[in-house]
Amino acid sequence: MAYPLVLLEELKTRLGLEEFPSPTEAERAQAALDDAIGLVLDETKRTFRDAQGKPDVPSTVSTVIFASAKRSYQNPTGITSETVGPFAYRYGATGAFLTEDEKKALSRYGPTRSAGGLWSLGTTRGEDFSDTLWVNDQFGGDPIPWQTREGR
Repeated sequence: MAYPLVLLEELKTRLGLEEFPSPTEAERAQAALDDAIGLVLDETKRTFRDAQGKPDVPSTVSTVIFASAKRSYQNPTGITSETVGPFAYRYGATGAFLTEDEKKALSRYGPTRSAGGLWSLGTTRGEDFSDTLWVNDQFGGDPIPWQTREGR
């Protein structure tokens, strides 16, 4: 049996409803919830399930899912502004989406991201290299230049 990550009943509570007005509205709410879950799973690259396949969803993640689903359900056309006379409308994003703050909240549950790019790792300990081969004499004096590479 596949367990849902979050329940439609929980969304209904967050919407302040005792019941959905019609079966069509319940289907629309479930679609908004499914879309929000898909966005969160895509953003985090995780399934949020334990070894038995049951949901293991942190509260922050479920909060983001419900916020996105609620936004999508309550404002399906994406109207961000409306003026009654002379009929001005302004449309924003339609459907389920995640805000930048929600993405930031989810970032701690996503894959770790390294700085990336090309870099080099020094493997010396600060030694100074030269083209001259130095040898020590048997008496413990100063090193003697023995051989120098040509062409450098």
